[in-house]
Amino acid sequence: MSPAIAASSQQASIATVPAPFTVRVESAVPSLPYQVAKALAAAGFATEAKKCAADTCSLQYRAAPPPAQVTQLIAHLIPFNLKPTHAPGLDVDAVVTLGDLAVSTYDWNVRVQAETAEFASDVAAACSSYGYKTQIGMELDFLAEPELHCGA
Repeated sequence: MSPAIAASSQQASIATVPAPFTVRVESAVPSLPYQVAKALAAAGFATEAKKCAADTCSLQYRAAPPPAQVTQLIAHLIPFNLKPTHAPGLDVDAVVTLGDLAVSTYDWNVRVQAETAEFASDVAAACSSYGYKTQIGMELDFLAEPELHCGA
């Protein structure tokens, strides 16, 4: 193969390799942006982490229309409820802002209903230990399988 053809072939293969999708994770919670960035890096994203003031949870992306990586990113960020918004002025492909967990994520009320009061108390205690506001509902008849209901 001639040097010109080899160089042309090498340039063509370089052009087909997609650039990494860079995500910056921001939060005021001390270790959270670093933990989330590490998890996203393990999923194949290029990441940065930044501790900064943040009172809401959001996802901003630079390109329009949003690339497929935005949908993939959202899937890796469950249980955060992030509504993606276009922000063409970003210096990275996407910015994930995770507000204070005590305000935004764990400000959920959990009602535990179970077949026995003892089991309901155990589950409520476990939820409370993670910061959720819990209450025990009435005991239920036999449940064929566990259920989770979410109202937002």
